Amino acid sequence: MLTIVNGVTSKQVLANEIINLLETMGLDGYFYLGYPVLGGIDGKIKVDALLVSEQTGIVLFDLETLAEENMEDKIQLLDELYNNMEAKLKRYGYLSKRRVLQVPINVLSYAPLYKTKSDEICTSIEEVKEYLESLEWKQGEGYYKKLLEAIQMISQLKKRGGRKNLQKASSRGSKLKAIEDQISCLDKYQSKAVIETVEGVQRIRGLAGSGKTIVLALKVAYLYTMYENKMIAVTFNSRALKGQFIQLITNFIVENTNEEPDWSRIKIIHAWGSKNS
Repeated sequence: MLTIVNGVTSKQVLANEIINLLETMGLDGYFYLGYPVLGGIDGKIKVDALLVSEQTGIVLFDLETLAEENMEDKIQLLDELYNNMEAKLKRYGYLSKRRVLQVPINVLSYAPLYKTKSDEICTSIEEVKEYLESLEWKQGEGYYKKLLEAIQMISQLKKRGGRKNLQKASSRGSKLKAIEDQISCLDKYQSKAVIETVEGVQRIRGLAGSGKTIVLALKVAYLYTMYENKMIAVTFNSRALKGQFIQLITNFIVENTNEEPDWSRIKIIHAWGSKNS
């Protein structure tokens, strides 16, 4: 089953065409709209849409609403999307084998107003379908969950190296390790809570330990990268959470953009105080 996660976009019409197509193809995975933001040497690149599937690997979508422009500029943009995503994924050693990245990265521009097309530039939704049907990821079964962990930016939450000498699969240590190995993947509800934003109040509810703090920190990082002219305030009731929020938000922003956060745009303040605090 394909989970659609709607982020911030100004290209909803073209996005809906891609979504309608994907829902007929029987793919399993996630389709992110307006996510992620890739940090590179020349600054941040906002990805129009991203497909992460066990059948196809990664497909980065450039959704072009304008008529044909300089083709060299378009090809350069597609190259930058590929190179920045490759650099991001190569930071995770578990996605490579003998220096070779085991995740296929595909880049596609959907430009219905273009007259010129190429292997990576499709001018009709039928061409997009043909392109996607030609993709095959033979290693998907072994690397798909690890890929999701990297895309969702929370790999540092996993306690790596803590439980290595486990001999019995039924032992408590083995069971705890199995739980820890799943911590770094968001489920579809958490993914939607992080990226999907509504006008007005949005409530995220959950039991203790269900990941609300992580979701909120990820949401701050996402809004920070998408709205560069906005100031974000994070409030909470427990003073002890302040240090954790600073650490999590810093890690998520650095992992997403390769830049330290500008703390003049983020205010982390607990919801009560005194003359001295």
